[in-house]
Amino acid sequence: MLNVKINKNMGILTEVVDKVTKSETGYNVVSANGTGFSVPYAALKGKAVNKGDVFTLYCCCGSMIVGMDLNGEELCLEAGKDEQEQKAERAQQDLEAQAKFEERKANLDARFDALPKLLQHRLAMFRMFDNTFRRDEEDYESSSMLAGYGIFLACKNQQEIEAFGSDTLSYNERVNRVPALAAIETFNQMDFAVRFALELWQDAQTMDLENPQKGQLLSSCVMNLANAMSPLSGCRCTPRKECIAKYVLTL
Repeated sequence: MLNVKINKNMGILTEVVDKVTKSETGYNVVSANGTGFSVPYAALKGKAVNKGDVFTLYCCCGSMIVGMDLNGEELCLEAGKDEQEQKAERAQQDLEAQAKFEERKANLDARFDALPKLLQHRLAMFRMFDNTFRRDEEDYESSSMLAGYGIFLACKNQQEIEAFGSDTLSYNERVNRVPALAAIETFNQMDFAVRFALELWQDAQTMDLENPQKGQLLSSCVMNLANAMSPLSGCRCTPRKECIAKYVLTL
């Protein structure tokens, strides 16, 4: 990857093509991991995308793809676009993101209010240190957290929680026990939900999830767990001890 500056906040994913279809502007790809993305014809310069091809995706701002390689060869996603067109596209993307946020803002607020206090603290901390989190990531984060909270409530011990992350239970069995799992869409969210449930189990041994004390937030497993989207976006929004300490001072 030559033209995109790699940094610690950028997620780098390796995806093997499982399904591929054509549209008017490019290929629509679904990877073996369930990740979906589009590849413009202009970037491929005559090349085709086939099952088994390997893409390296460079992501920032959550899951926004800013660069990609195909079988180790760099693709120019901005091929055929001038600087003014690129700026106009980015501005339009921001407008669309804001519009989508406004549409779901009431649902996000209702979801926040229904969470145990400890989980509210977690989201409030992310909001405090990332002014785009609420717009770009909170929907993904809160739905993943609710799935994890549902697993925690449905299980009597850690072994039962771990079963949700294995092949022991079918998809239907999982959703029947935890309806919130029907709202998550990716393997990454499912993996996070199980890890989150395990961290909740640990916290529940030492604190009241509905009324955690300030000092308990500093050592809370839930507060220290990286955000659900971090495997896709690098270290962005990953909690740090100093961030938690600064947040606690505002309470």
